[in-house]
Formats: sequence, structure tokens, C-alpha cells
Amino acid sequence: MGIATGKWERHECRSENGILYATGLFVPLVGSPEFGYQSGPPETLSSLLSRRAGEWIEVDTLCRSLEPGSGVVVEAGGGFFEGEGFVAVAGPPGGGLIWVLHLSNSEAFTAVAVDGSEIVAVAEEYPSRNEFRIPLREPHLLYVRSTRHL
Repeated sequence: MGIATGKWERHECRSENGILYATGLFVPLVGSPEFGYQSGPPETLSSLLSRRAGEWIEVDTLCRSLEPGSGVVVEAGGGFFEGEGFVAVAGPPGGGLIWVLHLSNSEAFTAVAVDGSEIVAVAEEYPSRNEFRIPLREPHLLYVRSTRHL
């Protein structure tokens, strides 16, 4: 079991904006729900830990999706600080972590579902509603539709 998987079993993930894979690869994300996100150059978790070792945070699951036939379990929710959100994908029930996305500026995710080859995750805090469409196999290519309630 790798570091990312072990931490996820305790519902902990990195505090950086990005995607952490169970393999130990980290892909940083820069941006916001309103303007979209771009992925930065991937790096290994060991490289990230050598610079900032202690920045693991606990997260709380607020919603879960187990879609028959999708082969994955998706959990989503928020972190300790206001504005934080995460989406995690694991293998079938009892399977391990595949990847976890953490964003410090998304708001907590309150709804999640699998739609074909994408995850649809909603983060909503009045007056904003952000619908994230995240490809299961290439989560760094996520797309966000952001709306504001008037």
C-alpha cells in the first residue's frame, strides 16, 4: 500500500489544489470554478513531500455514488476550512483508492453521480453553484459550469 492509499483509508488527502493518484503521482491544478482549471506538470508524491511534508488534511464525506456497472465508488465532500472540496474515486466496494481531487476554492461537494465515463459533482454555496464534470480516466481534464443565483 502506498502513502496516498494509506492516508485515504483515514480520509486524509493533500491540502494542495490538484489530483493525487494512488500510484503516488500528483497533478497540480491552478484556477477557479468561475474561470476553469489548468493542470500543471505532474510530480511524484515523494518530491512534493520533500518540500512540504506535513500538509495532509482530514476530509468529511457528504455524498457517495455507487453506480452499478461503473465499477467505481465515488465519494465527495468538504474539508476543515470553508471553501474546500474533494472528490475521490475508488475501485469496486472493497477496492482501493484510484485518485482524489482536492480544491481549496470549490466549496464542499454536496452531490455526486457517475454519468457514463464522467463524474458529475456539484459544489453549491449561495449564491454560487458549480457543476464539475470530471473524466474518470483523465480527471485533470475537468470542466466546470459555474452559475450564480440572483
